Amino acid sequence: MVRSMIIDTDKWEEFTISKLFDIHPTKAYKITNKDLLEDDGKNPVIVNSGFNNGVGGYTNRDCTEEKGIITFTDTAAKSTDSFFYQANDFVGYSHVQGMYALNHEWTENESLFLISVIKAKIANKYDFIEKMTRTDILNLVIKLPITSPDVPDWNYMNEYIETIKNKAKVEIENCIKTYEYSEKSVDVSRFKRFHLYDDDLFIIDSGSKLDKVRMKDNAPSVNFVGRANANNGVTDFIDRIDGLEPYKAGYMTISLGENILAHVLYKITLFIQVKMLMC
Repeated sequence: MVRSMIIDTDKWEEFTISKLFDIHPTKAYKITNKDLLEDDGKNPVIVNSGFNNGVGGYTNRDCTEEKGIITFTDTAAKSTDSFFYQANDFVGYSHVQGMYALNHEWTENESLFLISVIKAKIANKYDFIEKMTRTDILNLVIKLPITSPDVPDWNYMNEYIETIKNKAKVEIENCIKTYEYSEKSVDVSRFKRFHLYDDDLFIIDSGSKLDKVRMKDNAPSVNFVGRANANNGVTDFIDRIDGLEPYKAGYMTISLGENILAHVLYKITLFIQVKMLMC
């Protein structure tokens, strides 16, 4: 079981990609995109792209490649971003390379793990001047977790990616719930109007009016909240000042000024500020 998302690679072993895969161009139709891509197409066409899993469109022509392989391009501007796992049969394309496993049938999760390892290894290494080729990838040396010498830890790779997928699924579901909730209208017919300056709601304090010259940051321990609508209003982290007691956490602050009027922020730590709302 994968217990931590932080990876310790000290005990991983080096592998050369050519020992794991054969790499050659995918089979493509030698026709123009105008004749290949169709609005009502059903079969994905994998093109020279680092987006959308490499899918550049769809066609009704027969697939030329079977699912279950990794593809990448050796010609796009960001070819290092073009490594994708293809979970469906597809149509190949000029310059799109396929990685065909030699001795082990890689699962989707194992392939996704490998893609992350490859992309981390080649990041910022290639550009328009020094283009990435399939020979470069064949000769690439990477590190993988192992169960014994020369035997990758397939179970670890599968579980690691599955853990990431599950976490992502929860995050997506939460986003959907938040969106659906935000779409619901609120009945305000029984709401009542209040003023912030009503004595039974808040005491409004004008803040510390602290001059910048009095701030030091030799041993900072207090947030300084200024006129800002980002970072919860915190503009600096400063030392405590003799004779000036910081406001306690739990108050709201409001910044008044150009472009930041009515940004009310909630504070969770000690702070010094220019304008205060105190319950």
